[in-house]
Amino acid sequence: MDNVQTEVVTTTGVAGTAQAASTEALHALTPGVLLVSLIYAVLGMVFLMVAYKIFDIVNALEFTKELGKNNQALGTVIGGFFIAMAIIIAAAIHG
Repeated sequence: MDNVQTEVVTTTGVAGTAQAASTEALHALTPGVLLVSLIYAVLGMVFLMVAYKIFDIVNALEFTKELGKNNQALGTVIGGFFIAMAIIIAAAIHG
């Protein structure tokens, strides 16, 4: 019986701690933090588009025309490029 009571107290303590952490995180969302996050998001999107344009210039294929022809293989390559660049840019921005 003591084991059951100990588990209930531990579970309640963990839930209480998670709720307190959630409340602290909510109070940490100040307008300054939100503004900086928005700036980094826009900066990341700009870097991603610049990287795509450089990738488009370097390669011999015209991506827009090929995608217009429903070239699924090229679409997969471009999607992978976007994911890879997003990971690299996020790592560069956040350190």
